[in-house]
Amino acid sequence: FIDVTPNNWKACEPPKGGSLSVREEVSSAFGRDPTAIVAEYRFKMALNFARQYVVRAPTKLRVEGTRLTKIDMLFIDRRTSIVASLSLMVLLFLIVFTVNTGFPVNIIFELLGLEEVARFIESMSLGGIVGSVIDILSSYIESQLAGGPPWLVSFVVEGIIGGLGAVLLLAPLILIASALVAVLEDSGLLPRVAVGSHRLLFRIGFSGHSVLPVTVCLGCNVAGIITARGVPGYWERLKFCILGALIPCQARLVVLAVLASVIGGLVGALSLLAVYAVSISLLALLSILLDRVTRAGGRPELLLEIPEMHKPIGRVIWWISWSRVKHYLAKAGIIIFLGSIAMWLLLHTTPTLSYTKNSEDSIAGALARTLTPLFKPLGVERWEVVLALIAGFVAKEIFLSTVVVATGNPNPVEAIAHLSLGTPTIVTVMVFIALYTPCLATVAVIRSESCNTKVALAAVLLALITAYTIALCIALLGDLIATYW
Repeated sequence: FIDVTPNNWKACEPPKGGSLSVREEVSSAFGRDPTAIVAEYRFKMALNFARQYVVRAPTKLRVEGTRLTKIDMLFIDRRTSIVASLSLMVLLFLIVFTVNTGFPVNIIFELLGLEEVARFIESMSLGGIVGSVIDILSSYIESQLAGGPPWLVSFVVEGIIGGLGAVLLLAPLILIASALVAVLEDSGLLPRVAVGSHRLLFRIGFSGHSVLPVTVCLGCNVAGIITARGVPGYWERLKFCILGALIPCQARLVVLAVLASVIGGLVGALSLLAVYAVSISLLALLSILLDRVTRAGGRPELLLEIPEMHKPIGRVIWWISWSRVKHYLAKAGIIIFLGSIAMWLLLHTTPTLSYTKNSEDSIAGALARTLTPLFKPLGVERWEVVLALIAGFVAKEIFLSTVVVATGNPNPVEAIAHLSLGTPTIVTVMVFIALYTPCLATVAVIRSESCNTKVALAAVLLALITAYTIALCIALLGDLIATYW
């Protein structure tokens, strides 16, 4: 024990440089973060106490110990840890999104030419069933209001029912994703996956805890950001809420695939892969940059207890899953619903505050024409594309439907081709779509998870600035290649 009587207080005074200089000195001497050193010695001391005072006796668990040790080594060994962790995450991804949307199995059948099978899988998924119920409800209400004013029918069917549909379509996805995550947590597999993937994510400013949110974000940013609730570090969790939307989700993949089809051939396929590479690279770059600018993160450490593996408890899984769904419906659901009504007003109200069916005459159409000069440096000179980008803020799928309505061509590929954008411009639009805010639901979830409106606005602003800047660089590069090629 240290003598801290008044006579010895001077010896306990902090150095002139403060605690920061002590941390820097320790870090320089040992080559490691002082927090990690202290934690390591705490665990060593606890282990020594356990060895001295805990009595070990052979039990039946010793028989199962060999099998459990092999599972542990599969996720901890440097040769197999990353492959095992990523394989488990890919399996989780396939289960969650195949059950909810049919993706990516439907894409595989489409590539094989079996489009009817792909459509059947989509219709039998949870999202397809919920969507069918919403369509039936919309048709019924529309028939009941057939004699009413057109604006009232459109507001109820597209605004209110459409807003409720946007909320309910994501509920099964969040429920299934939360349930599978709870199974991994309660069984003890998730800590092993975190250990196995830590070496890979450590290089881009995240710890192994973020492997699950990153994987889920590839299917849906909303579910991925909610899954980040399991990340223990506050800064890492907050950073993922801001940057997770940069990961292209399934909805953006559909739009990007249509745009790539307009380009066609090998160039279209390479453009799609390049957009994904740019998105993931920016996620890594901005993560490292935010750590250095804010100095809030430090080196991501992975200090966790790896529990014994056991059979998950159904009651615990249901409690975790249902609590997350309730949180989504109570917090993000209200914002999504109100935001959908606000977008209906923008798309169906003229500047003179009268109702219109034609989005070209709406406030959003006028706003699109006003913003078109801002997009000219990107090579985009058609107001239809700008209007589709504005409407895509609600959900990226609306981008295609807006272009279809604006051009009058029911085929999305032909509608975009009718705009005569050119390959460099289409690639620029692909990059912008992949990077700017994915949907209104994502913004609502960022707000609910961070409990801070400023964080949600900062995420939207960062995404817009990043999307415009990178798209501008792509456009300038395209012009340079066209000039000297």
